[in-house]
Amino acid sequence: MKPENDTANYFKAVIAYDLKKFDVANEDFKKVMTNKQSSFYYDAEFRLGFSLLKSGKKEEAKLQFEKIKSNSESPYSSEATTILKELF
Repeated sequence: MKPENDTANYFKAVIAYDLKKFDVANEDFKKVMTNKQSSFYYDAEFRLGFSLLKSGKKEEAKLQFEKIKSNSESPYSSEATTILKELF
């Protein structure tokens, strides 16, 4: 698999998350996020927050959701606001 293949990396991350392999998921979601033009960018950014949370990296997850909340272009901005209120 080519490292720059955002589609493959995104779905690999989703599968890793579903299998509770959160460190792998974190790594692959971050790979997708290196390309802001990726059609999976915002999904990867949002799912990374949950994956970080599940892997015990609560502070990093909080920062991830704060980043999403502050980005008015993110389709997940309002969801991130809700998550921050409910979980942190």
